[in-house]
Amino acid sequence: MKSIGLSFLLCLSSLILWGQYATVNYDLHKNYFNDGQPIPADEYLMFTGELPPAVERVELSIFTENRKASDEPLYQASWQNLQSSPPKNFQLPVNYGLKGSGAMILYSSTLFL
Repeated sequence: MKSIGLSFLLCLSSLILWGQYATVNYDLHKNYFNDGQPIPADEYLMFTGELPPAVERVELSIFTENRKASDEPLYQASWQNLQSSPPKNFQLPVNYGLKGSGAMILYSSTLFL
């Protein structure tokens, strides 16, 4: 009986850990990701950061390292302010695991003044 309960608990804990995102912080003032540390590979990512008051949309595109101008991105994500007050932070989930090498992140924030 004890082993069944332990097996159930082990399966449940693995499901909880499976749904986690690795957090990557974007510093707008210094213009770099994750405090200069490598971005985790082969994991889903949650990009977060502070925003100036005028930013209403953040876009992120992931391309291959040797892309051509006509290439489509491997993955695109965007965040848009849907509140009436200006947000202070954004959270942008990226359901694409970066490969250990060969991927490049391009980002932009769209300002609406």
